Amino acid sequence: MSEASGIRVTVRLFAGLRQMHLLDASGDVYRLHLANGSTPVDLCASLGVDPYQVHIVILNGEMIHEYARAVTQLEDGDYVDLWPEVAGG
Repeated sequence: MSEASGIRVTVRLFAGLRQMHLLDASGDVYRLHLANGSTPVDLCASLGVDPYQVHIVILNGEMIHEYARAVTQLEDGDYVDLWPEVAGG
């Protein structure tokens, strides 16, 4: 993919986030095209997810803290897992 055409990321939604979204996906994995310079907050917006509903963001196996989600740039080929806050007992 050329620099001008953006990036591709693979996203997995978990728990309530998965149930809220009916996207064209292979299983529970979504492959999205985003603009260069996109962040996890931008990714949430492209999915129609309020970023405040996302409790955990895991980027390529590493957790991205809430304060860094608006400034951490995604790169072509990244894998992102999004988790809502989950309660249970």
